[in-house]
Amino acid sequence: MATKKEIVVVGGGYAGMTVVKFFEAKQNKYKVTLIDPKDFFYHTYGGIRNVAVDGWVDSVCIPYNIKGEENKHIKGKATKIDFEGNKVTVAGSDGEVEVPFDYAVICTGQTNHFPANIGAVLDKSPKELLKKTYAEVNAAKKVVFIGGGPTGVEMAAEVKAAHPEKEVTLLHSKEHLVNSNLPPKFHKKLDKEIGKLGLTVKTEVKASIEGQDEALSNYEDYIRGPVTVNAGSDKIEADLVFMTVGAKLNNDFLKESCPEKLTDRGDIKVNEYLQVEGTTNVFAAGDISARDERKLAFIAQKHGQIAAVNIYKMIEKQGKGMVKKDGLPKGPTNVVSLGPKSGVGQVGGIGLGPFMVKNVKSKSLVTKAHWALNNQKMPKK
Repeated sequence: MATKKEIVVVGGGYAGMTVVKFFEAKQNKYKVTLIDPKDFFYHTYGGIRNVAVDGWVDSVCIPYNIKGEENKHIKGKATKIDFEGNKVTVAGSDGEVEVPFDYAVICTGQTNHFPANIGAVLDKSPKELLKKTYAEVNAAKKVVFIGGGPTGVEMAAEVKAAHPEKEVTLLHSKEHLVNSNLPPKFHKKLDKEIGKLGLTVKTEVKASIEGQDEALSNYEDYIRGPVTVNAGSDKIEADLVFMTVGAKLNNDFLKESCPEKLTDRGDIKVNEYLQVEGTTNVFAAGDISARDERKLAFIAQKHGQIAAVNIYKMIEKQGKGMVKKDGLPKGPTNVVSLGPKSGVGQVGGIGLGPFMVKNVKSKSLVTKAHWALNNQKMPKK
């Protein structure tokens, strides 16, 4: 009987879990090991609702539930990858272990400021911190978000939709929210829906808080007031200030292991098949891969699918029929929820209105589908 090929997935986010799911379905023909410091999948873009809805955190922290006789999850953090020895070193609660592989997929992604993302607080009981954040938002009267990309817009809209009585302000340094490359029709729809919510938006302003430069760059926490936010010539009083701009790649172990395989930005150089430069059996998928694309969840999932299919083709078909990174929408793409009842979108050349976005994303933030990805049903409340 042939020895099962060992496939190691580093990072259990959107890309990583897509790879795991692909090989789970192959009926125990392979050994799949997921390496991740969490014991749950965190549905990041669903997590924007944590700040606005009590208990929502339980909907987006989904326990890993990997099927298969020899498939497993190692709870720990990758500290080194050996491309010649084909092994990943993992630091866990019981010390370091070396995990061998025939094929590996690096899917470590990137970290945003808490609470938009929990990557910076994994060692600090993130679920409890998220519950505490909700309580603080619930008690606050004036909330400011600095950064009007997709995350900032969605989080600010969630708070305003849940608490119309609160003063919620979104500050952005550029002329247009979300992405300046999106067409004028998108921005017109977005501005209209934001106006309906009553969300205050100030664009083309540089935000600062006197004496709080270090706090503004802290990924692990946010600023509690009362404080005064300087936004151009305006001064805005706030009880809470959230940073929703900027992200850092989760690449510390790669800097140590293979700095030559990283771009100046710090993501991993890959070819059109998502193979890491200079290798054939190691792939990089999602935000950590150096592809000229928006860092979005559905693109990460597409990357995971491409990497998984190509590994399968290499094992079963001697590499014949490997797929290139294609099939992604051409042109600017973003689908933005604005609370549970509204949103706008653009997928390539197609614009999506509030009714469509509400039903495909905003209403549930696609939580049930991600429970299914982890072989479970979402618990009823």
